Amino acid sequence: MTSWEKFCTDWKGKNVLVMGLGLQGRGIGGARVFCQAGANVTVTDLKSDQQLQPALKKLKNLPIKYALGNHREEDFRSHDMVLRNPDVPRTSQFLKVARESGIPIMMDSSLFAKYCQLPIIGITGTRGKTTTTMMIYEILKKLYPGTVYLGGNIPGKATLELLNEVQEGTRMYKNVQEGITVLELSSWELQGWDDEKISPNIVVFTNLYEDHLNRYKSMDDYFQDKLAVLRYQNKTDWAILNSTNPWTKKAARETKARIKWFNAADLADDISLEVPGGHNRANAAAALAVAASLELDKEKTLGILAKFKGVPSRLETIATIDGVEYINDTTSTTPAAGIAALAAIKKPIVLIAGGSSKKLDLRLFAKEIVRRVKHVIFLKGDGTDEILKYLGRDDRIVFDDFQMAIDRARQLAKPGDVVLLSPGCASFSMFKNEFDRGDQFNQVVLGWQPKKV
Repeated sequence: MTSWEKFCTDWKGKNVLVMGLGLQGRGIGGARVFCQAGANVTVTDLKSDQQLQPALKKLKNLPIKYALGNHREEDFRSHDMVLRNPDVPRTSQFLKVARESGIPIMMDSSLFAKYCQLPIIGITGTRGKTTTTMMIYEILKKLYPGTVYLGGNIPGKATLELLNEVQEGTRMYKNVQEGITVLELSSWELQGWDDEKISPNIVVFTNLYEDHLNRYKSMDDYFQDKLAVLRYQNKTDWAILNSTNPWTKKAARETKARIKWFNAADLADDISLEVPGGHNRANAAAALAVAASLELDKEKTLGILAKFKGVPSRLETIATIDGVEYINDTTSTTPAAGIAALAAIKKPIVLIAGGSSKKLDLRLFAKEIVRRVKHVIFLKGDGTDEILKYLGRDDRIVFDDFQMAIDRARQLAKPGDVVLLSPGCASFSMFKNEFDRGDQFNQVVLGWQPKKV
């Protein structure tokens, strides 16, 4: 029986509640997959029908019941399972109702892993998850003998949707021909892996920095969720850990797997990358360690890494106009990310920064702005208010209109400068999410380019 056949056998006719449809794809894909498996699906979301229209259009004509604009306690007592969106906090009062009613709560990527018979590479960390994931994916597509599948915290697709695509195999990864799966895993997704008591066969833990402290009680609380990626490994597995980060060094105690350490210095000085910054050299070193664990050719791996173009919205050059380079780093939602971006760029910088607070310490980011930035323009938010307290200079340009902020950056920039969107803060005061922030930046900048005749 294939993974998909087993999934359909288990869920046909069952009543499944999808909690959190959202707009990024995982809720949409989860609802679709359970319909395909023959389950009776109900979707509940705090957003209204109007807010969810883009998602609802993708589910048109499927036999789904909806409870939108609020959650109903009776739904959390009357279903066979709740599929929880990672954006829904574990502490939700409605999840508490489900637990008290004995209803299992599951999550997309961990449910996929429960059924998937192929080996899994899981990548987590505060920074570098997506870039490292895509580096590994590019290497494996070219060098791995079997089919390579991509999922996890990737916008636009639910990992569960891979179940009816993956070929059959075993959870043994040395020299297998049938395939391998690469998953980017957030700390919230890893709560589901902890519940299922499973970990990936190969783990990459890029780093851990302060983040999400608006949702976690402490750094240790955040760290404990991340540890699920290692906690259930066995002695034939691999843990690829950052040797320069104190949290990942501490994490080594939590796994039974074989350990490979990595850091940016693993790449010789004569190896150049198209993606800028020391942090990306560390990401590449992690990908190189994964390739080594799979016994892939080192020289070919380095050649692929050298040509890697980067990931959208992560230090992505959008255009060069009138001698000014415009770079979109909208996924910089923490001060550590903002600091890394400033360190990666060697030209004079006109920075667009700030936004909503995640309860993180912004003093070092403010210090680096003073040291590295020619001009800074802020987006309105409580995170910006905190940066301004520490800035110690006369920059007080704050906008609640994003286009006006970008226009002002253009006015201040001179040929040879970089206009950098790297906020170091969350986006939710002015935008749907950080990707909406980046899309708006791209739209404005690309609108300045001369139209081709």
